[in-house]
Amino acid sequence: MRLIETNLNEYIKPNYIIITGDGKTELRLLRGLSRKLDRQKPIIFFPFSTHGRKTGLSALDAVQTYATRYRINSIIYIVDGDTFEDKPVDKEIKNYLTSKGFGEINISSINQALLINCKYGDKEIILYCIIS
Repeated sequence: MRLIETNLNEYIKPNYIIITGDGKTELRLLRGLSRKLDRQKPIIFFPFSTHGRKTGLSALDAVQTYATRYRINSIIYIVDGDTFEDKPVDKEIKNYLTSKGFGEINISSINQALLINCKYGDKEIILYCIIS
C-alpha cells in the first residue's frame, strides 16, 4: 500500500481518498500499514495536512472537491460514532449528502460499515463509511 499525504499531481493516481475529522489516529495506523505493505497496490491519498479540520458530517464536504478535482470516485470516510447521538446513521448521512447537492443516494449496510453509492453532478461516487 502506498500512502500519499501531500498534494497530488498528474502522475499520481490514487485508488482511494480517505477523509476523516481529526484523523491523527487513522494517520498513524495508515503509516504503519504502508510500511508493512510497501509499494503494493492500492495507492491511498490521505490529505491530512492539506484539508481543513472539519469533523463529523462536515468532513463529507471534501467529497465534492475530491470527486471533481481529482476525478476519484472511491472515497473512504471514517467518522466517530458519537457524531450521530443515537440517530440513524444512514438517514443522517443521506440527509447531509442531499443538502450538499448529491443525488441517487443508495445506502447498504455491511457489518458495521456503510456502502454509499451516489452521484454528484454526472460523477458516480462510491463512499465507504466506517464508523469508529
